[in-house]
Amino acid sequence: MERMFEKYADKISNNVKQELSLQLSGLETRISSMESRFSAVESALGELDRLEGDLREIKKDVQELKNENLSHRLHKIESSSGASFQELVSEVRDRQERSANVIFFDVEEGAASTPFQASSTDAAFLEKAFADLNLSMSESVRDFQRIGKFRSSGAPRPVLVRLSSSETATQMLARNRVMNPKKYSISADKTIREREHLQELRNELKSRTDNGENDLTIRYVRGVPLITRLPPAQLAGPPPSMASKNGVGSQ
Repeated sequence: MERMFEKYADKISNNVKQELSLQLSGLETRISSMESRFSAVESALGELDRLEGDLREIKKDVQELKNENLSHRLHKIESSSGASFQELVSEVRDRQERSANVIFFDVEEGAASTPFQASSTDAAFLEKAFADLNLSMSESVRDFQRIGKFRSSGAPRPVLVRLSSSETATQMLARNRVMNPKKYSISADKTIREREHLQELRNELKSRTDNGENDLTIRYVRGVPLITRLPPAQLAGPPPSMASKNGVGSQ
């Protein structure tokens, strides 16, 4: 009986040992797998750190290129225009301030006895002009004045009109432009640089027209005056007149 019990105990012991051995082997396999994964994670983290360092270097290089390119572009603009960056900024600001202005030309100027009478006469003219262009003077005009020194003889001084917005100025110029014939001689309030550029275009247009290029005219493209060729349909009609003084009727 005792011998049988010993055999049974040995059998149980062997079974337990085998089971423990299998479990231990499984644990060792899992531990080895986890160690491999940890090693892969550590390697990936190291690679990530390296990539982050490379990315920082790339960003730095890109920013330096941007700064270099911007400096080059500014230098190119200054060189091509013959103006400093500060002068260009001043020109942009001047154009923005003038963008809500229009100038009326050839407005009869009588010899009024007082400035009030002269202003009243101009106000009456503008009231009619705004009505003809389907605009409200009371809602659109901030103020107006004659510009230049008064002369008893010669052409009347232009009337500078300051409007409520640049959109109103654009609207007024566009509505006058589509009238056939144009009823009023109106221009945008151009800066000195814009007037000089327009005069250069007129001189170039005259020179090219004198040399036989009769299909050219000055047109405004997105607010910029350019010498362009007339469509074939317009060539059969009367020759186009060059943009008149100060770009009147063109913009």
